[in-house]
Amino acid sequence: MAFPIRNSRFSVNNDEEMNQIMNKNDLAVRQSGNSDVDVNVNVNVDTRAIAYALLISMHERKQLSSEEFNSAVRKLDELIERAERRNRHQSRPWLNY
Repeated sequence: MAFPIRNSRFSVNNDEEMNQIMNKNDLAVRQSGNSDVDVNVNVNVDTRAIAYALLISMHERKQLSSEEFNSAVRKLDELIERAERRNRHQSRPWLNY
């Protein structure tokens, strides 16, 4: 199957020319040292500040009593501490709740 490619630098009109170009590109990539690269990206967002802000906001709007607010803050602190202890034993530095 032919894919005519035309621009100001070159013109390819048949399969043989296209194969030659593809082979040259493939060879260039293989010898570049970048042909077999695996990239793993992990994005971790610390949402603890948001959790505390929500609790404070709910308390200020009288959606939580002082007792409920204090209990919720203690529970959140316990969950964060538990996650931090677990992460000390793992190779990953982020928190897993």
